[in-house]
Amino acid sequence: MSETYYKHDGIIYIGTFPPEWIKTHANDDTGPKECPNCASYGSYKGVFIGYCLNCADYIYHGARGHGFYIYDDDINVKEITFINTEYPRAMETYLKGVNIEKIVDKILNKIMEEHPREN
Repeated sequence: MSETYYKHDGIIYIGTFPPEWIKTHANDDTGPKECPNCASYGSYKGVFIGYCLNCADYIYHGARGHGFYIYDDDINVKEITFINTEYPRAMETYLKGVNIEKIVDKILNKIMEEHPREN
C-alpha cells in the first residue's frame, strides 16, 4: 500500500494516481487544476485521488475510473458505478487496497514534517 504522494503544478496527488494522466488535464479540461468539480469532489483533505463524476463519465467514459463524489472531506468515499461498467473502478485499480483516510492523513503528516510552518 502506497503512502507516497507527489506534487504537480501545486497540486498534491495520492501516490498511486497515474502521473501520465496529468498530461491530458489541460487539453481535456479535467483534473483538479482545470475542473472545479474534480478539485472538490475528487479530493480528500486537499489530496487529489480521482476524477469527478462528470469528467469520469463524459470525458473519459469510465476508462479512468467511474468518478468520485466526496463532499466536505467526507470519507464516505463514493465512487459511482452506474456509468460504463466495461472499465473497472479506481478502487479496483490504482486505489485497490488503499485506505484513503489513513493514507491521506499520513501524507499530510509527512508534508507537515517536511515543511513545518514557521511562526
